[in-house]
Amino acid sequence: DDVRLHCGETYYLAVRATDCAGHRAVGASLPAKLCCAAPDGGRVELTTFGGEVLRVTSNSSALYARWRSFSEECAGIDTLSVELHELVDGGSVVLWTSVADPDTASFGTAEIPEAVVGALEHGSTYRLRAVATSAAGHVAEANFDFNVDLTPPTPAAIVIATAESWQYPEAIEEATTETLGGIERRRSLSEATTGKMPVALGASWAGFGDDGGSGIATYKVCFGTTDAPEAHGCSDVGMKTEAALVVELDDFEEAQRTFRATVTAVDRAGHTTSVTSVGARASAVPVKTTVHDG
Repeated sequence: DDVRLHCGETYYLAVRATDCAGHRAVGASLPAKLCCAAPDGGRVELTTFGGEVLRVTSNSSALYARWRSFSEECAGIDTLSVELHELVDGGSVVLWTSVADPDTASFGTAEIPEAVVGALEHGSTYRLRAVATSAAGHVAEANFDFNVDLTPPTPAAIVIATAESWQYPEAIEEATTETLGGIERRRSLSEATTGKMPVALGASWAGFGDDGGSGIATYKVCFGTTDAPEAHGCSDVGMKTEAALVVELDDFEEAQRTFRATVTAVDRAGHTTSVTSVGARASAVPVKTTVHDG
């Protein structure tokens, strides 16, 4: 009872037998290392095929469980498994289990079966659980919770496009700085002699909704025409609800086209909803004018 063993040390059991004549024999066990701690570290995450970590997902593309950083220097990792649980009423239901090679404890992935992914339900919360057990029987686990959103954003009530322009005079005496559509730009002497018409395209919109609860992640805005909706470029504007762009058009006739803005909302599950504005046309006169047509 007074024997104190120390973690990390190797011990043997010895049995000594003595017969009636006083002869002795000793038998020793195989060595046994005393390991007292569970595996260290350990993480698990839900990812796409490309490795992007997902806290919100849909059920329409491949999903992977990725674990990393489990280690046990004393006894080593003996078994490793990963599970998918649905969290229900304070408890959980196991939907899928995969037994992994313990040699992958430092890093590994497993694809969640397509049938399991396809059955994930909108608005539900799920948990990935990775469990590493050492050869000494100690257990470590890591958890990762995520939500499922199966609905795209709801469109904004209105998207307004604006077009604002002026024509350069045939010549100017010096370079100037001017503002068009709220954008400050440098006007050079060589630029003024080209006869090009600058047009500022703008868009503003009310915030899109998202009934799925995952929320809007970003907005993308494209400026163009009816026939070519991305003709003048697209950009991600984050959570802003307005955008502007100055384009250089070759002549007045080109500047008189009807311009449109297309706004795309992307939620955190990757769903998209797009709305295209009513057209807007720029003024034909050298005096700067603004047209709102929404």
